[in-house]
Amino acid sequence: GQAVRAHIVTKQEFAGYWEYLLDEAIFTAPAHPSWGGAALIGQDGRLLGIGSLRLQMSRAGEIADINMVVPINLLPPILDDLLTRGQVAKPPRPWLGA
Repeated sequence: GQAVRAHIVTKQEFAGYWEYLLDEAIFTAPAHPSWGGAALIGQDGRLLGIGSLRLQMSRAGEIADINMVVPINLLPPILDDLLTRGQVAKPPRPWLGA
Protein backbone atom coordinates (compact mmCIF):
# COMPACT_ATOMS: atom_id res chain seq x y z
CA GLY A 1 0.00 0.00 0.00
CA GLN A 2 0.86 3.62 -0.15
CA ALA A 3 1.06 6.14 2.66
CA VAL A 4 1.40 9.91 2.61
CA ARG A 5 2.36 11.94 5.67
CA ALA A 6 0.03 14.87 6.36
CA HIS A 7 -0.83 16.98 9.36
CA ILE A 8 -4.11 18.44 10.56
CA VAL A 9 -4.25 22.14 9.74
CA THR A 10 -7.62 22.92 11.30
CA LYS A 11 -11.03 21.58 12.26
CA GLN A 12 -13.92 23.81 11.28
CA GLU A 13 -17.33 23.96 9.64
CA PHE A 14 -17.47 23.23 5.93
CA ALA A 15 -20.38 24.35 3.76
CA GLY A 16 -20.15 23.41 0.09
CA TYR A 17 -22.06 25.44 -2.50
CA TRP A 18 -23.90 22.22 -3.47
CA GLU A 19 -25.59 22.09 -0.03
CA TYR A 20 -23.06 19.86 1.72
CA LEU A 21 -22.57 20.76 5.37
CA LEU A 22 -20.22 19.37 8.01
CA ASP A 23 -20.20 20.93 11.48
CA GLU A 24 -16.54 20.05 12.09
CA ALA A 25 -14.60 18.89 9.04
CA ILE A 26 -10.90 18.05 9.34
CA PHE A 27 -8.47 19.80 6.98
CA THR A 28 -5.00 18.39 6.29
CA ALA A 29 -1.87 19.48 4.43
CA PRO A 30 -0.01 18.97 2.24
CA ALA A 31 -2.76 18.20 -0.27
CA HIS A 32 -2.73 14.95 -2.24
CA PRO A 33 -4.59 14.64 -5.58
CA SER A 34 -5.84 11.09 -4.87
CA TRP A 35 -7.21 11.82 -1.41
CA GLY A 36 -10.87 10.81 -1.93
CA GLY A 37 -11.61 7.66 0.07
CA ALA A 38 -8.22 7.63 1.79
CA ALA A 39 -7.98 6.90 5.51
CA LEU A 40 -6.67 9.55 7.90
CA ILE A 41 -4.87 7.59 10.61
CA GLY A 42 -3.79 9.24 13.88
CA GLN A 43 -0.39 8.75 15.48
CA ASP A 44 -2.00 6.19 17.80
CA GLY A 45 -3.16 4.10 14.81
CA ARG A 46 -6.85 5.00 15.12
CA LEU A 47 -8.96 5.90 12.10
CA LEU A 48 -9.82 9.62 12.36
CA GLY A 49 -11.67 10.14 9.09
CA ILE A 50 -12.11 9.45 5.39
CA GLY A 51 -10.67 11.78 2.75
CA SER A 52 -13.23 13.63 0.67
CA LEU A 53 -12.10 16.73 -1.23
CA ARG A 54 -9.10 18.71 -2.35
CA LEU A 55 -9.60 22.42 -1.73
CA GLN A 56 -7.76 25.70 -1.45
CA MET A 57 -7.62 27.68 1.78
CA SER A 58 -6.55 31.28 2.21
CA ARG A 59 -4.66 32.06 5.39
CA ALA A 60 -2.67 35.22 6.13
CA GLY A 61 -2.79 36.23 2.47
CA GLU A 62 -1.36 32.89 1.29
CA ILE A 63 -3.33 30.31 -0.68
CA ALA A 64 -2.63 26.68 0.16
CA ASP A 65 -3.92 23.40 -1.29
CA ILE A 66 -5.48 21.25 1.44
CA ASN A 67 -7.58 18.10 1.75
CA MET A 68 -10.88 17.84 3.59
CA VAL A 69 -11.61 14.79 5.72
CA VAL A 70 -15.02 13.61 6.93
CA PRO A 71 -14.66 12.71 10.64
CA ILE A 72 -15.18 9.00 11.30
CA ASN A 73 -17.63 9.67 14.15
CA LEU A 74 -20.25 10.55 11.50
CA LEU A 75 -20.20 7.00 10.09
CA PRO A 76 -21.56 4.69 12.86
CA PRO A 77 -25.07 6.24 12.97
CA ILE A 78 -25.57 5.66 9.21
CA LEU A 79 -23.39 2.60 8.53
CA ASP A 80 -26.22 0.02 8.57
CA ASP A 81 -28.26 2.08 6.08
CA LEU A 82 -25.27 2.46 3.77
CA LEU A 83 -24.52 -1.27 3.84
CA THR A 84 -28.11 -2.41 3.26
CA ARG A 85 -29.60 0.37 1.12
CA GLY A 86 -26.58 2.14 -0.34
CA GLN A 87 -27.86 5.43 1.07
CA VAL A 88 -29.13 6.95 4.29
CA ALA A 89 -32.78 6.13 5.11
CA LYS A 90 -33.48 9.56 6.63
CA PRO A 91 -35.07 12.26 4.46
CA PRO A 92 -32.75 14.92 2.98
CA ARG A 93 -31.85 17.83 5.26
CA PRO A 94 -32.04 20.94 3.07
CA TRP A 95 -30.62 24.13 4.49
CA LEU A 96 -30.47 27.78 3.57
CA GLY A 97 -26.95 29.13 3.46
CA ALA A 98 -27.96 32.77 3.71
